[in-house]
Amino acid sequence: MVHICDTLPQASPLSIPCHLNPYDLPVPEDYSIFMAVADKIGFDSRGRRLFRPMTNEQQTQEIDSDLPLIMENFKKFMTEVWQNHIGLK
Repeated sequence: MVHICDTLPQASPLSIPCHLNPYDLPVPEDYSIFMAVADKIGFDSRGRRLFRPMTNEQQTQEIDSDLPLIMENFKKFMTEVWQNHIGLK
């Protein structure tokens, strides 16, 4: 989801300043596209939570999900690839 204005929730993976119209932003002829597949989302097909196997040093169970890693990779992609191209910092 792309939020078009900085006044929207800060948890947004991408927030474009209000003075920029995303349809007016330059698009290069050859550009990168972020794609990811989440094999594990923390739930099974019946809605039951899935947990990673616990190690000896862990105190609590962790939800088994690829989503945090995908989000981290998306933020890195936005910072290194796309924002550098359109000049957003």
